[in-house]
Amino acid sequence: MTDWVVERLARSLKAEERDAVLGDLEEGGVTGWKAASQVCGLILRRQVLEWRHWQPWAALLGIVGAAGLSIGGLTPSLTRDASLQSRTWWNYGVRYRTGLTWEEDVAIFVCFAVAVTLWAWMAGFALRRFSGKATWFTGGLLSVELLVLGGLGLLIPAWFGMRRARTLGWPRLVSLACLAAAGCVWGAKLLQSQAIARWIGSGWQPRGPNMWDALGIVMACWPAMYVLAMSTRRLRMKTAGMVVGVLLLAGTLPAAEGVKATMIEENARKTAPDFAIADQSGKLVKLSALRGKVVLVNFWATYCGGCKVEIPWFQEFENQWGKKGLAVVGLSLDEGGWKDVTPYVEKTGVKYRMVIADKAVLDKYTFDAMPATYLVDKKGRIAARYIGLVERADIEGKIKTLLAP
Repeated sequence: MTDWVVERLARSLKAEERDAVLGDLEEGGVTGWKAASQVCGLILRRQVLEWRHWQPWAALLGIVGAAGLSIGGLTPSLTRDASLQSRTWWNYGVRYRTGLTWEEDVAIFVCFAVAVTLWAWMAGFALRRFSGKATWFTGGLLSVELLVLGGLGLLIPAWFGMRRARTLGWPRLVSLACLAAAGCVWGAKLLQSQAIARWIGSGWQPRGPNMWDALGIVMACWPAMYVLAMSTRRLRMKTAGMVVGVLLLAGTLPAAEGVKATMIEENARKTAPDFAIADQSGKLVKLSALRGKVVLVNFWATYCGGCKVEIPWFQEFENQWGKKGLAVVGLSLDEGGWKDVTPYVEKTGVKYRMVIADKAVLDKYTFDAMPATYLVDKKGRIAARYIGLVERADIEGKIKTLLAP
């Protein structure tokens, strides 16, 4: 038994080194577990030497860390949806309603399944190419990670990818397939959001994928971008490959940059929750006191990227339409209060009403993301609601409509 273990361990060494080691052990009469421990010690020393180079570290951080966690993070949504559908059908003979047709459900399932399979294969392939002889360690970590996060459905393609890296060059076709799958996953997430909006109704607007979704997809398939770039020795083609990969992902981002809202019908509008909060000078800002004006109520924070994009727009709106009846009120959610808000307001030149949101107002206005913007009509009713960075043209059009006599 121990001789078999020694032989299997020695296979990780180069052929000439393996023959020399086994010969020395035989000549010295070293057998059993002592021989196995000596071979293990030699393998460990060889592994440590591999980490003098940057490639194993890139594999550890970029593939085991970024790509592996992203691929594993996208998998639960696939298995969860499939489980819900199968259990509901098995128990009740009907589909689990998500607003999607069964054809869309199947298409999304196939899209996610193909994507994570391709990405796992490419992660294994690129990891073997990066790690070289350090694959014993990095490959083991990736295998455990994918097995825990996604089960055999991720481990098997990753293992085949590592095996294929021994004989295959740079697989451009699979790399392009990985990037195409990234675009399909983005479209699938957008379709899911739109379906929920159709199902819920009531003017709720689909938010679609966000920047975190985009970052997860980029991290999951960045090995494909690298492999595509390295599939040729020409610098121009390498650059083109990287650009193609980035554009396939980044080209879809504008869809998530601006949120549109549906104008609520007049007979369905509800009175906006009132609030009365003192501004920095101690002057009370009361929403009900602005009755007769169109009010743009914006919840924001200095750490919110989207907020910083739209706040200058809101200042322009009040400058342009303030005399026609538009009032803008900003409610900051910064925990530091005026200590955080004042420097930002002074730096950006914001002149419209600005207060610090308190618990009372946050209990009245419920939203799950920032920025959150409400348009309140002249009668004090909510006419439109935006969760996320607003699309400027869309909110401008609604303000003009509400200001009209």
